Amino acid sequence: MGKSWFLGSANAIYQSLNLIHDANPDIVVVVGADHVYRMDFQQMVQQHVASGAKATVAAVRQPLNMANQFGVIEVDKNDPQKISAFVEKPAETEGLAADPSQFLASMGNYVFDADALVEALRIDAERLDTKHDMGGDIIPYFVSQGEAGVYDFTLNDIPGSTDRDRTYWRDVGTIDSFYDAHMDLISPVPVFNLYNSEWPIYTRQSISPPAKFVRETTTRSAPLWTPSWPAAR
Repeated sequence: MGKSWFLGSANAIYQSLNLIHDANPDIVVVVGADHVYRMDFQQMVQQHVASGAKATVAAVRQPLNMANQFGVIEVDKNDPQKISAFVEKPAETEGLAADPSQFLASMGNYVFDADALVEALRIDAERLDTKHDMGGDIIPYFVSQGEAGVYDFTLNDIPGSTDRDRTYWRDVGTIDSFYDAHMDLISPVPVFNLYNSEWPIYTRQSISPPAKFVRETTTRSAPLWTPSWPAAR
């Protein structure tokens, strides 16, 4: 812990550099804690290593009118895996060439070469004109160095996923978005299905997904155990 509380997401990592030094990794994966999705990070790491980038940002397609809520990624016209510009929550932006109604949004998930990340955090810590933010300061630093790559979330292949939930991703940083994501999980045919036996999401207390009731269920005073989703008979 430093002399102050965390001043931003980048500063939080900077003040925890002892953990990186102790583990001495070649690669560091940084992920946000206020998102709901299913992802195999090994696939992203493999692309990062193969591309030669120092930093790689996971990207998901979002409607153009939501650009002011996310970090917006623009890719190099000659290299679609390289970031040419990164702007945090702009008032407006251009749509994708393939689909003008959408843009590439940062998922808040990053892969870094460990040495490059440590150096970027040290530079950021010494600056006065910074908010010490991963999306607002650290990623733009790598973009300015020509060392930032992008990973397309649609390429992430999860066993047992369906067309309905394969690219599901929700930012739950507000009460409304948290509620919407919650409802996605508990509907009779969920938008995002937790019951994927090939890629399970475990609850905290046991190795099972949570139970849910579907409308018209007649179960009364019955125990529920792994996994259980009573439906009408």
